[in-house]
Formats: sequence, structure tokens, C-alpha cells
Amino acid sequence: MKSEIINNFKTMTKTINLQREIKTIRGETYSMSFPSKTDIEKVKEEKGIKEVKLEDMPRETVQNVIVNSLANYVIKESKDVFMLQIIATWVMSESEEKEDMPKKAFDFLVKEVLPAAVSREEEEEGKKVAKGTYSHWVMVQVYDELGVKE
Repeated sequence: MKSEIINNFKTMTKTINLQREIKTIRGETYSMSFPSKTDIEKVKEEKGIKEVKLEDMPRETVQNVIVNSLANYVIKESKDVFMLQIIATWVMSESEEKEDMPKKAFDFLVKEVLPAAVSREEEEEGKKVAKGTYSHWVMVQVYDELGVKE
């Protein structure tokens, strides 16, 4: 069933709004997860403050979720590195003339990268271990923006 869903993805990935803000279950936006040092310094400079509070940070977006999912993805095969690079380059491109994401890369993102980032518990050596980065409700919004419906 999942392959049928992916075959129906938005044919024009250029229309994906990577700046769409992620909302909580209550419908509120929240600060970006895992801000980089560059993000923090930019906020300090823009707001003229020395200490950055969580509420000072930009809102979490589809782009942030995808980038963090790529960064935390555990590589299974050496060819995964190339797929991750293709996706990262596409996601971070600010070009007005952005090309469509290659279907193979889109499929890899939807089938491999994003599912690995969903929070869950797994058994490892008889102990329950937390895996994943984002709650299911975050991923639902990312999938929705990517045009993937389940």
C-alpha cells in the first residue's frame, strides 16, 4: 500500500512549502528543534540580545524537520550517503527556479528517512530504548506537505 501512496506524490515538488510551520496538537506553533550555533547567533544579532530563550528562536518548519531527520538518519548502505546529499541539497536550495526533487530521492525520503525519525520504543538487549526524533503528529504534517496521504 505504501508504494501506491508514494506513486501519487505531488508531481511538482517545487510546490512544497518547506517554510510551513509545524503546529502542536493544540494548533500552536513552537520553537525550532535543535537550532544550530548559526541560528542562535543570528537571533542574537537580529534581536540585539546576549542570551537566547527558546521563545526567541524561529518556529519549527517542514524544512527543519527534514534537515534534522537527514542529520540523524543511520546510514545502512554506502549509497545512502548520495541520496541524503541529493535530498539535503534540494531542501536547502533557496533558488526561485528550484528543480523537482528526483523521484528516487523523494521515495528514499518518504520510505526510509522520515519513518526512522518518528519517536518509538524498541527492544535492545532486553531493554526498552527510545528511538527517533519527532512525534507522530509532527511527521503527519510533513507527510501532508509532501503530498503523501495514508
